[in-house]
Amino acid sequence: MHRLAGHRLMIPVVLMLCLVLCSCVGPFNLTANVLHWNNSMESGKGWIEEIVFIVFVWVPVYGICILGDALIFNSIEFWGGDNPIVGPPDWRDTRVESAKSPALAVVKNDRGGADVRDATGQVVLSSEVQPDGSVVFRNAQGVEVSRFSSDQAQGMRERLSKR
Repeated sequence: MHRLAGHRLMIPVVLMLCLVLCSCVGPFNLTANVLHWNNSMESGKGWIEEIVFIVFVWVPVYGICILGDALIFNSIEFWGGDNPIVGPPDWRDTRVESAKSPALAVVKNDRGGADVRDATGQVVLSSEVQPDGSVVFRNAQGVEVSRFSSDQAQGMRERLSKR
């Protein structure tokens, strides 16, 4: 009788391990959204973002988000296909401001590359990844202005990933 009770306890433990160890890491969209929000605060002072970050760690906003992502949202995506939490904008969806070009946005496109858009949304420069792995850059009129071979593009990716 006592031996049977041990087997009854093992069944839920094995089932829980199957769910936890199913090799689904997931995108952690909730956690990424909170971190993105914290990093995009426009206070102009980096120390304010740091204080908010430390408070979020201490309270524990980040811990709760990680737990929610790991146990709920990533599991829903793994088993159902769609994460109910939309992730933050891609790193390429970035607004760039400088003295020469006060409002440029870099936005990924459906051609495997990115478009640089001005403040009105017009494409200024576009990149496109070719089937052979090379990358073509085109101006606003669609004229090719530069081309990098797949080896050159890979070399740039490696240099950028080391930063």
